[in-house]
Amino acid sequence: MSEANGKYIQMMGRIYFIAVIPFFGGAIAPWIVGPTAGAEVPAFLLWSFTVVIFCSASWFGFSVAKHPRRAVLQMFVTFALCGIAIAAFLAQQSQKPFIAAAILTIVHWLHLLWLQKTGALDKDVLKPHQRFVWTVLACHMMVLLNLVYAVKTA
Repeated sequence: MSEANGKYIQMMGRIYFIAVIPFFGGAIAPWIVGPTAGAEVPAFLLWSFTVVIFCSASWFGFSVAKHPRRAVLQMFVTFALCGIAIAAFLAQQSQKPFIAAAILTIVHWLHLLWLQKTGALDKDVLKPHQRFVWTVLACHMMVLLNLVYAVKTA
């Protein structure tokens, strides 16, 4: 690993750390404020939607640069994942936060699976991204658990 690549990966790690803070906040807020606190779920889902769109677009660019022959396939997968993420955002707007959180959880996982299977990223770059996505998935699971608990206690 070159020195420039190491600095790039270190910068990515910092960006991932900053990006994970809202996920943690949305996942543990009901434990601090109480189960009736519902204001953080739309913000959590909006942040999750934003991260999916940003990651899909950025990794699409890296994938096309590395494998230009698969550009059409990469574009199709990126648009499909973004379309599913938009469906989750619309579900949130229709007052169905559990469905939206479940869809976004699946989209994050599918995006990671696609990056792993295609080998679009170097292993040095994929490793911090995997840690980030698994942390995001754990936070999504906590939000789903919180939503179930809020329904049970209502």
